[in-house]
Amino acid sequence: MAEHNKLGVEGERIAYRYIEQLGYTILEKNWSIDGKKEVDIFATDGRDLIAIEVKTRRTDSGFDPLTAVTRQKQANIIALTNTYVRLKGVTQPIRFDIIAVWFHPFDQLFDIKHYKDAFRATLRTRS
Repeated sequence: MAEHNKLGVEGERIAYRYIEQLGYTILEKNWSIDGKKEVDIFATDGRDLIAIEVKTRRTDSGFDPLTAVTRQKQANIIALTNTYVRLKGVTQPIRFDIIAVWFHPFDQLFDIKHYKDAFRATLRTRS
């Protein structure tokens, strides 16, 4: 596995632990219907369904993880969430979060920044 892929997998593991420490329940990990686009995590805090995108970057990369969640990426997450809602019969409010995981290569530590309600969408149901 490529080094950047290993870092991404480790970032997702850290995000899972973080989410569980918040008291959220993870419903799905890496949920996809086409094998290409995915929602990293579907979770609930007991009130909302939360679609969570996890982005992991090295602090020495010069890139902010948030810049990787483009409008197109947001549109993909929204479309997949719409499908998930229909398939699972979800009726609770929906929130879109981003969890940025920063890896500090010098000391081999990770930092997490949780952006709640990072973007919004109107989900449509079919008539």
